[in-house]
Amino acid sequence: MLLCFGCDPYQPIALTSRVTREAIRILGEAGCYPIILTKSAVLQDFDLLKLYRGEYGATLTFVDARDSKEWEPGAPLPHQRIEALRKANWYGIRTWVSLEPVIDPEQTLELIDMTHSFVNVYKVGKLNHMKNGSDINWPAFRDKVEEKLDHYRCRYYIKKDLQEAK
Repeated sequence: MLLCFGCDPYQPIALTSRVTREAIRILGEAGCYPIILTKSAVLQDFDLLKLYRGEYGATLTFVDARDSKEWEPGAPLPHQRIEALRKANWYGIRTWVSLEPVIDPEQTLELIDMTHSFVNVYKVGKLNHMKNGSDINWPAFRDKVEEKLDHYRCRYYIKKDLQEAK
């Protein structure tokens, strides 16, 4: 059971109310596998994710902190999210990364280089509904991503919008 694609399960209120922790516990006790997707760098629920065979995922869009601050105001910086993924993996939790939206293809490729040793699965999608997305050669980017992930022997999923890009 995915927590959350259209929001973040670790909003500031969730950190103090522990509502996400309670949701993970309820899902786990019901026999569901809790799957987190966050831009946060929260480590507080790793014990439950491990207990219930859950997964920890992070959205990564940039390597450069300045770009992250501009495009993702208020979100933890990329190095903090990467470190949370590394710690989750060390703790024995399956990890995954959502590389979407791709705003700067070169930074996305660099993120793969930086994380492939501790990320179990990558999901890659393109930038949609914004003018600068049309400036990117999506088929060439897709080919580079697949080549890199295959080289590292990573599991991945190319989202339909990127699969069909021309």
